Amino acid sequence: MPVEIHRPTIVTDGGPWAEHDQACAVCHERKATLDLSAGVFLPCGPCRGDGWEIRQRRRRLRRR
Repeated sequence: MPVEIHRPTIVTDGGPWAEHDQACAVCHERKATLDLSAGVFLPCGPCRGDGWEIRQRRRRLRRR
């Protein structure tokens, strides 16, 4: 069964605000926070207040 990928809709005028439809990756109840300087979604404010954060896993490369 194919998995449907959500592509968020982002509306901004280039200023310090944006509207979007991306849900928080932690609680799935509120909207995520969009960091416009980095272009990434963060958990919503209440989840970040509880200490949640999203980290990118980095791969370690080994020499053969």
